[in-house]
Amino acid sequence: MATENEFTPFMAKLVKRYIKAVNRDAPRRAGQVAVRFIKENFDKEGFFGQQWPNVKRRTNPPKGKGKKAAANHRILTGDTGNLRRSIQFEVGNAEVTVFSDLPYSAVHNEGLRAGRGKGFQMPRRQFIGDHPKLAEALTKAVQDEITKKLK
Repeated sequence: MATENEFTPFMAKLVKRYIKAVNRDAPRRAGQVAVRFIKENFDKEGFFGQQWPNVKRRTNPPKGKGKKAAANHRILTGDTGNLRRSIQFEVGNAEVTVFSDLPYSAVHNEGLRAGRGKGFQMPRRQFIGDHPKLAEALTKAVQDEITKKLK
């Protein structure tokens, strides 16, 4: 039978592992899962099954040498794919922030009603945000990570 003296160090180690799992490991895993889901949204050209509005280059392709290829690019990837690649996360103490550091990312994610001439409207093509499917995946990832660290 274990004595109190033998049990105390075991509990102290377990508490340390739990705190590290909650503060660092689980948020890191959640960030990885969130970025994967967001990049899948880019691949599927929508936000969890809700398709993004089409782009003019597809509905009215530009004329000229090499312009036809642009009509076949995925929405929000353009020639470079920089927006998709810019999705990243930062881990804080028991939290994670997912973001893009590109100045135009918010315009695409939220839409824009002014700024490029009278009547211009940039349609919203959300790629970052809350969604029940993401919340479910994050909950499972966090639970799995904490369970793994406590074994």
